[in-house]
Amino acid sequence: LLPIAPSTETSGTFINIAGTAQTFKAAVRPLGETRPGWKVLRVLGNLLGLEGFEFNSSEEVLKAFLPANLAASLSNTIPEQTVAGVALSGNLELAAFAPIYDTDALVRRADSLRKTKAAKPALAQISTQTAGLLGVKSGDKIQLTDSEGGTLRAAVLVNKTIADNTVLVPMGRVDSQSLRTVFGGVTVEAVVASEVQA
Repeated sequence: LLPIAPSTETSGTFINIAGTAQTFKAAVRPLGETRPGWKVLRVLGNLLGLEGFEFNSSEEVLKAFLPANLAASLSNTIPEQTVAGVALSGNLELAAFAPIYDTDALVRRADSLRKTKAAKPALAQISTQTAGLLGVKSGDKIQLTDSEGGTLRAAVLVNKTIADNTVLVPMGRVDSQSLRTVFGGVTVEAVVASEVQA
C-alpha cells in the first residue's frame, strides 16, 4: 500500500483528446507523508537500481517525455469510410459509460455534486432515428436484454448526439446492475402501458 497523493495534491500534465498538453499545479500540499505518484515510482526505481529514475520534479519528467512537436506525434483523425445502411430489428449495440461523478472516490462522496443533473444520467439514451424505428419517444419504457440474459427496464431519453442503432447506458450504478455485460448487442423492445402498470 503506497501513500500516493490524489491529483489535487500534485502537479503534472494531461494530454487531451486534441493532443494538447495541459499542465497543472497542486491545489494544496500533500497530506502527511503522502507523495505524488511519480515521486513514489521514482523512489522505487532508485531502490531497484533502474536507469531513468533521476527526476526531481514533474517538470523534469515532462521535459524528458513530451515530444517537441506533440501535435504531429498524435493523430485522432479517422479515415473516411462508407457505411452501409443497417436495418434495425430491435437489436442495438450497447454503449456503456461511467457517469462523471461515479468515477472517483472523492466525487462520489460529494453531496453537492450528487445533486447535479450530470450525476443522474438517464438509464437508456437512443438517437432520434433509432427512437423512430422503435416507435418510442422520451419517457417511454423500453426493456434491454443483453447477450448474457441480463435485463434492464428503463425510461428512454431521445438524444440526438447518440449514434444510430446504439443505446447508451451508465454502468457502475445500482439501477443498471441488472445488465451482465457492458458492450455487445442487446435486444430492445418497447414496454406497453399495461406492462408498466403491472
